[in-house]
Amino acid sequence: MGKRSLNWVQADRIMVKVKNTRTGKTAELRPTPALMQMLGAFKPQAKAGVRHGDDERLETLARKIAAMPEKDIAAVIVRRPNARLSDRS
Repeated sequence: MGKRSLNWVQADRIMVKVKNTRTGKTAELRPTPALMQMLGAFKPQAKAGVRHGDDERLETLARKIAAMPEKDIAAVIVRRPNARLSDRS
């Protein structure tokens, strides 16, 4: 996926929609509130102000996320191609 295919929309929640161009199926990926809380706790600094401790905190956060069960990280919904809203699964 290239940066030209990204579509940024202002919203209250984060969702990433991915489409398989071969099958026409789409998948929606939504991070869980637990993941968003973990990410929100890390406050990145400008490159000039990066301290060694920030790298360690970021690495610790990445390890915690890697150890989490998949269901606690994100919800994935696969949609059939050309499905109406009422019968999407």
